[in-house]
Amino acid sequence: MKFEFTIARRFLFPHKEKAHRPTFISAIATGGIALGTAALILTLSIVQGFSDEIRNKIIGFGSHIHLVKVGGDFVKYDSVIAIKTKQTQNVASLSPFLQKDVILKSANGASLLEPSLLKAVEPQTDNSFIRDRITAGAYFPDSLKATLPLLLGKKLAQKLALKVGDKLLVIATTKSFAEEEARSERNAKSLLKSMRVETATVVGIYETGLSQGFDDAIAFTTLLSAQTFLDMPEMISGYEITVKEIDFVGETARELDAIIGFPMQARTIYQIYQNIFVWLRFQENIIPLLLISVTIVAAFNVISTLLIIVLEKGREIGVVMSFGASGKQIKTIFIAQSLLMALVGIAIGNGLAFLLAIAEKSLHLISLPEETYFISNVAIAMKPINYVAISSFTVLVCWLASLIPSSVAAKLNPVQAIRR
Repeated sequence: MKFEFTIARRFLFPHKEKAHRPTFISAIATGGIALGTAALILTLSIVQGFSDEIRNKIIGFGSHIHLVKVGGDFVKYDSVIAIKTKQTQNVASLSPFLQKDVILKSANGASLLEPSLLKAVEPQTDNSFIRDRITAGAYFPDSLKATLPLLLGKKLAQKLALKVGDKLLVIATTKSFAEEEARSERNAKSLLKSMRVETATVVGIYETGLSQGFDDAIAFTTLLSAQTFLDMPEMISGYEITVKEIDFVGETARELDAIIGFPMQARTIYQIYQNIFVWLRFQENIIPLLLISVTIVAAFNVISTLLIIVLEKGREIGVVMSFGASGKQIKTIFIAQSLLMALVGIAIGNGLAFLLAIAEKSLHLISLPEETYFISNVAIAMKPINYVAISSFTVLVCWLASLIPSSVAAKLNPVQAIRR
């Protein structure tokens, strides 16, 4: 094998004037492998980084599982359900919540109206990451004296031209109006009777980067304040649950359904935001197409390069064969040359991909419209498995691609090759 490797190295790096320099065609092929490797690693890193970033934001915004009543009706807080849920093996924490569609109106003379989802949580047990995403004000401070304190998303606050300390009106209907609506007894009188209008105070502004449907639509308040405002004492929409192992969230939801039973139902975060996670899976499904495309390009690159070298080095091959080299050894020479180009190209490609990934993570060179992609900069997941997998894949492709030109070289007639 040492003989074949030495010849392959000489073909790739010919000895000229005591300097080892690759031939032009070998340099082009090696550069193509390097660029293809770097491009594929970066693409995988970006797709995975994007998916991980959005998934973490969606999961962190609320919880892993919602335990709610079938049909979405309000329920009374049940300590038995809470105890049974907490005793489930994979459950990490539980927190009751209450949410209601409301209208927010600026009270600062701007006369701005925005529909919103009022979500009430218990600050002591809230398992979302909102408390860590406050950009102005505070997360329901202990010294709070406001009747209806609100945390507004940055986009929603901008729409209403509000800042921390400003007042606004919250308009909602009570549970009694929903009951009358279900009995088809809705009229103007019952509507006015069930209306609730309260002056709220902006105590904080949060920003998660999830602009559409989150930062621009959801206002947080405390559970007790919302129950008082809506005249719904001890009533909640359900329970938010976080799990210890997110990979088993589906099994945990099914276990809760079996333990709690009807009319309560456990819904995972993947079911609640199904459209977003389907979109993420669609992004990840592009990866096989990229692998196929790069495979085809790399294969043709290696095949064409080695065929040109076979033609260029025909006389040298004939000389080697005349000294007794077998067809198998000639074939091994070109396979070794292909692997040498692959290893050099992979090393350069890995280094290039690593440097570009570090530059993007540190300097945020590429910006994205947050309204469309939920993130403002390209997210990159620098996972060693990507580098190992792509490098191994590239070596395999180069080896397979070298079989055709190496077979052609092994079948050369040494006499005819020398006479060229």
